[in-house]
Amino acid sequence: LVVSGLAARVREQLQALRERERQVEALNALSRDLTSAVNLDAMLQAVVRHVNQTLSREVVVLIPRPGGPLERRASTTDFMLDESELGAIHWAFEHSETAGMGTNIFPNAKARYVPLKTMRGVMGILGVRPRQPGRFLTSAQRQQLEGFANLAALAVERASLAEEANRAQVLGEAEKLQTDRK
Repeated sequence: LVVSGLAARVREQLQALRERERQVEALNALSRDLTSAVNLDAMLQAVVRHVNQTLSREVVVLIPRPGGPLERRASTTDFMLDESELGAIHWAFEHSETAGMGTNIFPNAKARYVPLKTMRGVMGILGVRPRQPGRFLTSAQRQQLEGFANLAALAVERASLAEEANRAQVLGEAEKLQTDRK
């Protein structure tokens, strides 16, 4: 009995280790794709593709317009957003907390919405919806989703910083031209 109990525990630990290895490899694959992406849209498409493949869920990424509302920037085919879904999305964005399916906040939503958080604040929302209604994420899948959201947040922040740097450079060159004309 003791030996069989120990053998069962070793099998469970081995299975957990293999699952963790798959999670790390999925995060590494996304990280590589994000590093090689040339613009924000390519980055967001990589996020959607990896989350969809790894978690077998429909995916949406919403990013705020400069000074405006959130807009869909990337998604799988038929990820529809009705008023109740938009309520969960806006709550998650404003409160910087996960909302929707499987949470206590907007639990009747059809998807789970995770804020893309960085030191600069919430950069957007990553939403995942099961292909078959009512299928909740496991603990390991929720952890994986958080990892994907962290990488996506950093990618959005990087793209935002690059855009700000480009704007600053253009403004600097414009000021230099104006100074040279005088």
